[in-house]
Amino acid sequence: MLDKVCCIIDVDGFSVRIPSESGDCYRNQFLVRELGYVRVDPVYTYLPRSYLFDLSQSYDFSRIPDAEAKTLRYQSRIITGLSLLPGPTESDCLDIRTLPDVLLKIYDRCRTVDADLVAYKGGCRESDLLKELAIPALDLQRFGCPAFKELMAKRNYKDCGHHKEVERDGAVHCSMAEVEAYRDWFMLNVRRYR
Repeated sequence: MLDKVCCIIDVDGFSVRIPSESGDCYRNQFLVRELGYVRVDPVYTYLPRSYLFDLSQSYDFSRIPDAEAKTLRYQSRIITGLSLLPGPTESDCLDIRTLPDVLLKIYDRCRTVDADLVAYKGGCRESDLLKELAIPALDLQRFGCPAFKELMAKRNYKDCGHHKEVERDGAVHCSMAEVEAYRDWFMLNVRRYR
């Protein structure tokens, strides 16, 4: 099954509570701020890539309640290290509404006759996104792929350079670094699962 994988993706972003029209209830939504991917090939080693998205078109951050703003600041500082809105070094940031098209183009570019599955490591965010676009997917976690933190202990992975706000132990959750780590694990393990 692993030999059918054409690329690996990872997303990072923010969980937000969006109020209803009446304002009496909320629904949770995940806003993708970064999409990382790497093409998988048994012969060539492709470099990982990431896309950053501007969330301002899909969410009005100026109207959020204080408690929600505090949660978003925490996610930015402690989890992703990404700012909510693009900074001055993110001139190539894409409108979040282009995310489905970007992912479909990645899939079209990476898939082959023999390999048409997109892999991801755990989590429902990637799974839901791929399902929504009818892209066949596979969870690497089902095959024993360890957490990024474990893989990072064995090697340093280059991040995209936009994760500026991290206040933790320096462990950046960068989608570009994560897909490279998962690709390295994948290449070491693909033959075991044929």
